[in-house]
Amino acid sequence: MQSYPNEHVQVNGYLSLAGADYWTVKGINFGYSSANTTGQSIVYFMGGTGWSFKNNQVSGTRGVSNIMVIGQKAADASAAAQSAAAPHDYAITSNCIRNASATGTAGMMHNIYLMPTIYSSGGTIENNLIGNAPLGANIKAAGSTDRSSSPRQVVIRKNTLVDGASGIIIGQLAEGIETQSNLIATTKVSANDGGVRTWDLASPARNSVKDTMLAGYSIPIKYGWGQASSLYERRNVSTASVSLSGSLETCTLRASDSAVASVYGHSFAQ
Repeated sequence: MQSYPNEHVQVNGYLSLAGADYWTVKGINFGYSSANTTGQSIVYFMGGTGWSFKNNQVSGTRGVSNIMVIGQKAADASAAAQSAAAPHDYAITSNCIRNASATGTAGMMHNIYLMPTIYSSGGTIENNLIGNAPLGANIKAAGSTDRSSSPRQVVIRKNTLVDGASGIIIGQLAEGIETQSNLIATTKVSANDGGVRTWDLASPARNSVKDTMLAGYSIPIKYGWGQASSLYERRNVSTASVSLSGSLETCTLRASDSAVASVYGHSFAQ
């Protein structure tokens, strides 16, 4: 499902796909509509194997996220049925995702919310520009009230994540969350939730933060209450600020310094 070459498609409402095996959604702008958006997100993917969401824009949710990835309802409680209902080998790449809700409960309004379940595998979140989540994370990889909805085996790399209360939250039963070569920055003086933050994370050492620049956060990597062990951390750079050029609203924002931009963050041009 894609826009016709050289044409502009704007969808105000929501997209909900269940079991979208090997679907591709490409080149469409998704926005909020008070008449048509009644759920928690603008874009939902429920289960499905081999699907991809690329070169799109999603903005303005009034729910808990712009994009939500979850499992379908399993046929029964067996591991086989749970695995069949979960997403596998999915990809969210080269998108511009912005302006999560600024109204609601702090810590609960995100740009991407990954809840594909502990039976999921093979997720990739790559080369996206994601920004403005004042009451949550640009990417949250954790369950909700059901801890087993937490993600497994997701690579989060080469994304530019700006002005989230947190850049990335990893929580609960999440394992195999590999974050690398991201630019995580905030220009908000009040932001103190951590560039990367853990939340009730059972196995921190089974998740990693590598080769990432964290700029502007008073606590670049922040651990949850009484966290006994740490994430696997290697070759990260923390700095008080980073110069940015372009605009989030036009999806042109990136590091001003070409040397920084070549190593950290996204490279696509909308």
